[in-house]
Amino acid sequence: MCFSPVASFSASAVLLTAGVIAIKESKFTVKLPFAVIPVFFAIQQFAEGILWLALENPEHANWRSPATYIFLIFAQVLWPFWVPFSIYMMEKKQPAKNILKILSLLGGMLSVILLYRIIVSPVSAGIDCNHIYYNLIIPHSFIIPTDIFYLSAVLVPPFISSLKKTSLLGVIMIFSLIISQIFYTRALISVWCFFSAILSVVVIYILYKIPKSDRKDYQDFRSY
Repeated sequence: MCFSPVASFSASAVLLTAGVIAIKESKFTVKLPFAVIPVFFAIQQFAEGILWLALENPEHANWRSPATYIFLIFAQVLWPFWVPFSIYMMEKKQPAKNILKILSLLGGMLSVILLYRIIVSPVSAGIDCNHIYYNLIIPHSFIIPTDIFYLSAVLVPPFISSLKKTSLLGVIMIFSLIISQIFYTRALISVWCFFSAILSVVVIYILYKIPKSDRKDYQDFRSY
């Protein structure tokens, strides 16, 4: 993350453990996409740990580009779709499910656009004041619409869902975004992803808060 490779690798280990617990709790029902969020964050943080080593040690320079792209694919491409989709899969009530479906579709379209931008535009990363920053060439007119759609896809779904405590995840993500924007503007992508990653352990809490009387109603994901 933004502080050191040790922080990234430590976060990755914690998140992988949290993900295993969450997946076990999901029991491979439609809660599974939500349960794997900590695992995805673990991979993302591990990639940034590798990037740290590649930036600090010239002998590992060959890992710089792959680690940069892996991190950005998770940060820019995966999350706009996966967050609304994972919550949509668990939602039972209308019209919340319809709204989440729309947000999932919009997030998916944004993911395709951002993936194209990452592929065709020069991408690089560097260290500045003990933080990793990512350089992406973005047309100025493209920034505001992209930010609006991205934040809508990632931050709105937890508040739309009727499931207990998902709003807590939304509040935490908004708070971490504000802190990142105020204190770590240049390294916003790295810092916000780190905070969101660590706080994604709330996923376990949310899964355990689903009433036991409702858990048996969730359809087996493998037959979905």
